[in-house]
Amino acid sequence: MKKMEEEFRNNHYSYTTDAERIRGIVLSVSVKIEFFISKILTDYFISENNKKTDFFRFFLSNTMTFASKITTFSELVKQDKIKVDKRYNWFYKDLLYFKNVRNKMAHCDIYEHPDLIKDYDRQEIVFMSFSNKDYGVKVIFNLKENSKEDEKKLIYSIDKFTTRASRFVATLKSI
Repeated sequence: MKKMEEEFRNNHYSYTTDAERIRGIVLSVSVKIEFFISKILTDYFISENNKKTDFFRFFLSNTMTFASKITTFSELVKQDKIKVDKRYNWFYKDLLYFKNVRNKMAHCDIYEHPDLIKDYDRQEIVFMSFSNKDYGVKVIFNLKENSKEDEKKLIYSIDKFTTRASRFVATLKSI
């Protein structure tokens, strides 16, 4: 019995540690994307260098949500007022993807069902939404390399997420 309890505790530790690592990656990428979008919006709207910090700090950081920054940024790109490399065909799809994953993870907690923990093999982590809109909806992150994603079913792959994030952030930096 003690061996089973110890194994469960070890699995629980691995499961929650892996889950927090996933959440950290998602939120860190989201903050980075939000920062670069805010910087691009600041450069677009404010030409005077002495006012850029105030605009960024008091307007973008304090009043605009991540979603509203993305909407504003997307509209400016669509109207060709902000140039994005035309070779990057998946720009809007990726932008929506990061917005959706970030919003799901911001309202989720680790789903710590005993059966998941008991059988944890470091292949997937399950989160559960506690937002009013998606209450009880599960969000799954696969840890296995080259695992498939199904965005409609809220199944994500951490290696695909990070690869996509690297490409997307590099594109934002080039603007």
